[in-house]
Amino acid sequence: MRLQWFRVLSLSVLVLSMGSPAWGATELEHPYIHNTPRALAMGGADTAVGGHAGALYSNPAGLMGVRRGWHVRPFIASIGSTERMYGFVRDLDERLDIEDTDEQQQALTDLLADYRGNNLHGQGTVAPVILWRGEHAQRQMALAVSWLGSVRFDARPRQGFGDDGVLSVDGRTLSGPFAAGAVEEGTWRLGFVIKALTRNRLARDYSVRELVAITSDDERDFSDDFSKGRDWGVDLGLQYRFDAGMNWEPRLGVSLKNIGGLDFEEAGRMPQTLNLGFAAHPPVEDLARITLSAEYADVLHRIGTDNDPWKRTRLGVRWQAWQRWGTGLALSGGLYQRFPTLGVEVGLPLMQVSAVTYMEEQGAYSGQDPERRYLLGLEIGF
Repeated sequence: MRLQWFRVLSLSVLVLSMGSPAWGATELEHPYIHNTPRALAMGGADTAVGGHAGALYSNPAGLMGVRRGWHVRPFIASIGSTERMYGFVRDLDERLDIEDTDEQQQALTDLLADYRGNNLHGQGTVAPVILWRGEHAQRQMALAVSWLGSVRFDARPRQGFGDDGVLSVDGRTLSGPFAAGAVEEGTWRLGFVIKALTRNRLARDYSVRELVAITSDDERDFSDDFSKGRDWGVDLGLQYRFDAGMNWEPRLGVSLKNIGGLDFEEAGRMPQTLNLGFAAHPPVEDLARITLSAEYADVLHRIGTDNDPWKRTRLGVRWQAWQRWGTGLALSGGLYQRFPTLGVEVGLPLMQVSAVTYMEEQGAYSGQDPERRYLLGLEIGF
């Protein structure tokens, strides 16, 4: 790998290892702790669905839908970006190849002008989990532990006071353990999550001169730019199954996340949110299984950046086309913040691979400033 690529990567890792949403690039994006690729493929509408280990992050009551026995996933990871981010990193690498300092600075100024006003996004998550579902004392129950480590990076080139542009950087890491439990009583499923999280944040504007200095020497000290906070919280969830004799198997789901809100001090806050969802499984001949779901996130509008109902509306459909002999194939689609999502999951013995595309709204209302994103996921375990 060339030296310039190493510099680009070093700068990205340094920024990504320190951050959390703060200013204008994503100040209108709805905050969340973790959305799994499976949930995003269905438009984010997972509150009334569940049936997989990732339900721990959407609605813990959904853990009761997992098949009985032990589920050990030592490696669950996802990585996501946009075409625009890929192009920016490629173009930045070309500018850093320029040896003359003045020419390099002018080339970087032109680069920021080319991307001015456009958001640049990248993300990565690891979330290994151990889950057990079975019967204890004649009670159906599920227990799960997980550890989340997530990184998000956003940046937006802006016009400086002179001809020199600035790059507004917004990055964060979020990490910590999760413990969850769920029980089933008749047609009711109840679940809870306890989590202890550490959030790091970097939010600053960098001039072209600073970017050149960062990539050319090791003297720059970033420590004054970082902020850090810790907090713990509780999520509660429930699912109610209507008359079991109904062919569509309708289910209502409710999840209350971050009860009381999470306060990471200088690293920001995350509000308490209430999500309401509905799911059903229509019987279809010769098809393995179809799931339909609908959800309204943040019912009480505790997220103060906007009141747009479309940004809170989620619709999804999942077709489990094949699931046999340790293999599987599922196709999913939906609407997330009014924009289409699409995903595919391929299951192999001890492994599952997923690919998802969705759009995240960067503006104050749905349709103002959407950004198309792509996400790849990999699970290894049994």
